[in-house]
Amino acid sequence: MIRSPFTLAAVLLAAILAGCAGTAGDVTVAVPPHVPTQKHDALSGIGPVAVAVPEFREQVGTGVLPGRIGERKTLGNISLGKVSVTPLPGQIVANAFRSELVAAGARVVPSGGEATINGTVKKFSMRTDVTATYWDVIGTTAVSVTAKRNGQAATSDYQANCKDRTYVYPGSTIIGSVMHACVNDLARQFRGDRRIAHVLGQ
Repeated sequence: MIRSPFTLAAVLLAAILAGCAGTAGDVTVAVPPHVPTQKHDALSGIGPVAVAVPEFREQVGTGVLPGRIGERKTLGNISLGKVSVTPLPGQIVANAFRSELVAAGARVVPSGGEATINGTVKKFSMRTDVTATYWDVIGTTAVSVTAKRNGQAATSDYQANCKDRTYVYPGSTIIGSVMHACVNDLARQFRGDRRIAHVLGQ
């Protein structure tokens, strides 16, 4: 039984908004693939090197389901359902970095390349900050990558925070767009990383 008037009002508001603009409950969001730009950043100088890029590892808490990145909430901190992504975060980010390497002229190979890129996704999460009139959908990402070639190595950490606002229920489209923007930002940082490019291009 709901005793708090504020909590009751939040529940009623959530029900009204959900009924008008979307459906509450757990959701799996498809994050669009990253498309490299035509900018000639540091990575463009590495040449046609063969680079092996295994799937990136993911740091997740005990009991966290694969692909689970957060949940949508409404007033009163009431959950409207868990959010997962497809592909998995490690695949999403690794594929983005592979596409940047190909755009820079490298050849991405399954294994045994002249160089390797290993990565760990340290953070890939979303949350909703809500008021009586809108939701802010906020994505937070962080990744660490290590490039190795000819006995040399370089490690870099990238972070990206992204946000979009909606005045209707935060559905799959806006969540996917926010996480896609974060992945694009991570890829931009990777593309412009002179230390990583130096190791790959030596």
